[in-house]
Amino acid sequence: MTIHDPSLRTALNTLKLGGMLDTLDARPAQTRDGELGHLEFLQVLCEDEISRRRRRARMVKELSLGVN
Repeated sequence: MTIHDPSLRTALNTLKLGGMLDTLDARPAQTRDGELGHLEFLQVLCEDEISRRRRRARMVKELSLGVN
């Protein structure tokens, strides 16, 4: 499933949450399969975004320090 809704993409980008689009496709399947309720779905999306931001910050820091 690919997110085709431009208003969702715009809203996430406006909130600086565009990175969520990378993991958003996998999460609705877990919700449909009964693995995640609505609140768990939101929590997992937030945790995905936190992890993505931490990875990116670490990568930027390593690049600025010249770490390969």
